Amino acid sequence: MQDFSPQETTTPHIEGEEWRLCLQTHGGVTIEASSLGRLRCTRTFRGKRIRYTAKCNYDSTTGYKKIGFRSDNKYFKMNVHVAVCNAFHGPRPQGYVADHINRNRLDNRPQNLRWVTPKESNANRGAIQRHDIYAFDTTAPWPNMAEAQADLICRFKGYAALTAFIGQEKKLSIRYLRTMLNAQPTQSAKIGRYRVFLVARGTNIENVAKRASELRDATNPHN
Repeated sequence: MQDFSPQETTTPHIEGEEWRLCLQTHGGVTIEASSLGRLRCTRTFRGKRIRYTAKCNYDSTTGYKKIGFRSDNKYFKMNVHVAVCNAFHGPRPQGYVADHINRNRLDNRPQNLRWVTPKESNANRGAIQRHDIYAFDTTAPWPNMAEAQADLICRFKGYAALTAFIGQEKKLSIRYLRTMLNAQPTQSAKIGRYRVFLVARGTNIENVAKRASELRDATNPHN
């Protein structure tokens, strides 16, 4: 993670976005969080106060977005979701953690965050993860829906099984795979030669196969 670039001196305006103070250090650095889950920083550079959107870095180990900044000749790191939760929901109560309500660790809007106990956070994780995972081989021919259902769909009980299945093509951590799928509006991602879907348990497999076929035809129109 690199320090902020002094060239980034502006924050693009987005209509309806609200900014609130999150942190102010003794070294003159101010961190603000927005209602869209963004952070911006204000600090002194060469005698001038500059404000710019903070660059967020994805931490593949935890699945969270982080920022880094310098103050008083020290380097600090901060989780974006914790900063936003602090700005919009008040200081963290002792023993509480910042929880993503929809379990998408990249969705850092205030309405998706809350302070909860670790037990409540674990309960929320268990409630959301009732799902099935399907992997479609996008390189195989799909002459009809029946064959796609019979031969080209692999169903997995969890991320560990899927990671083991496609791990020979691309090394994936379970945490990275979970975050990547949850971050997509369709909860679908292209991984190697597979189109992977995360769907609610009980979803009609015909609908999943149809959507996979549409995505495949859109990206490979000559197949």
